[in-house]
Amino acid sequence: MATNGHCNGIQDSHAQWKLGLVNEDKKYLTAETFGFKINSSAVSLRKKQVWIVEFGSSDDEVYLKSHLGRYVSTDKMGNVFCNAESKNEEGTQFALEYEPIGGQGRWGFKSKKFNNYLDGVMDNMSCSSTTPKWWKPHLATHPQVNIRNVNRKRCVNLRRVGEDGPSAKDQLECTQVIPWGEDSLITLEFLDGKYAVKTSDDRYLHTSGELVKDTSPETLYTLRIRQNVPAPGIALMDSKGKYLTAVGTGQLKSKNNSISKDELFTLLDSQPQVYLVSHKGKKVSIKQGVDVTANQDDISDKETFQMEFNKIEKKWRFRTVDNKLWTVGQQGGIQAIADVASVDTLFEFNWLDDGKITLRASNQNYITAKMNGHLYATSSTVSDKEKFAVVLLNRPLLVLKGEYGLVGYKVKAKDLLECNKSVHDTIYVEHLDSGEYHLKGSNGKYWMVGDDASISVTGSEPQKFRFEFRDHSKFAIKAPNGRYLRGEQNGTLAANGDEICGATMWEY
Repeated sequence: MATNGHCNGIQDSHAQWKLGLVNEDKKYLTAETFGFKINSSAVSLRKKQVWIVEFGSSDDEVYLKSHLGRYVSTDKMGNVFCNAESKNEEGTQFALEYEPIGGQGRWGFKSKKFNNYLDGVMDNMSCSSTTPKWWKPHLATHPQVNIRNVNRKRCVNLRRVGEDGPSAKDQLECTQVIPWGEDSLITLEFLDGKYAVKTSDDRYLHTSGELVKDTSPETLYTLRIRQNVPAPGIALMDSKGKYLTAVGTGQLKSKNNSISKDELFTLLDSQPQVYLVSHKGKKVSIKQGVDVTANQDDISDKETFQMEFNKIEKKWRFRTVDNKLWTVGQQGGIQAIADVASVDTLFEFNWLDDGKITLRASNQNYITAKMNGHLYATSSTVSDKEKFAVVLLNRPLLVLKGEYGLVGYKVKAKDLLECNKSVHDTIYVEHLDSGEYHLKGSNGKYWMVGDDASISVTGSEPQKFRFEFRDHSKFAIKAPNGRYLRGEQNGTLAANGDEICGATMWEY
């Protein structure tokens, strides 16, 4: 498999990046929907605050394009506009400059034609300063990703090194061809302009390569981006000017003062990896060979499957740890033998009221579990034998992103959650074989649904939530009251949704 999904934030062969730009007043550069006006007044990163940084002929030549597809430009008087339809228009070209080592990791945009810096406070946008004006870059991607080293062509994963005992330790290494399991999940935490690299077990990467429980100056990195020199990717630099690199066996640590391919990484979508449980409580597996069979009690890589969404057909594929796809044979048998995606590797999900799913194959029959556990797409009706629970494995830590921002604690009510934050709260996930989940906040309390459908993090005992996978990297969350978690523009988060729509879909 060449990649695991598409690169987050990178499009057109890595020639552009999606991000927000935060000024010194902690306000985001914003492109208004009407009139092509821009300002620096928003407090969170939403659609209007997302900018595409497109590279020109070199890594210090960039263009800023709004969500409306128009480019930022300036004139000799320092006026700033955002109505240029082409980057060939006058004043659209900027030089990307990085704050010196030891700073806050900010970027500056200097007009190539007029040699002044882009600046803005509220509605007062200008490009007239001869001294640098700095912006903090906030990647407009979901914070949870897989990270792939450009030189080694391997993904970062958490790995235990050494024999069990006092000498054993965990470290992040670039060793996986296919990012597999929860150990390959990385959370990039945006902390006041810098980034922390968090593992799936809630630890942070120290510049020394050690994993620690708390953030510090030695766990924060500034962002650099590259188009072609020496290759496309991002680099993460510590406070002393050294870059994260893969050393020796591939361990991630700060080492070098310059950027080579070993210091460059690409960000990949972390696709859902799940296990499925049949009506008899058996896990679906490929342990016995190529036949897909529901006959296991335990969970290993052989019972773990990556779900990949086809946006055109609105159906799913299942990939194995051996890089094979499920497919339906002429007799309806389900086997993990396909090397190439085809119509026969697509399966339609149908979510049932009890939280289970049915899977319809390309022959229009439902997959059923036979007495011996073998799966066949031969049923035209739905009974218990056609029902499966789907359980998400590779999100022990969960970050939710909705239409209006990230889910985090409300400022004036620390036990209530809102959905319009720029900084997320980490959600700890406990999964059950039934396809249900307990959700816990960073305060150690469980999510609770109040009588008014609000979501608070106050429970001493868990409530059961369900995840319904509906789109690429998105699911709906059904609360214990039978309604969907719904977000509103003012930040209100409540279990009051009755249908699947933008407000009830959550990027994970």
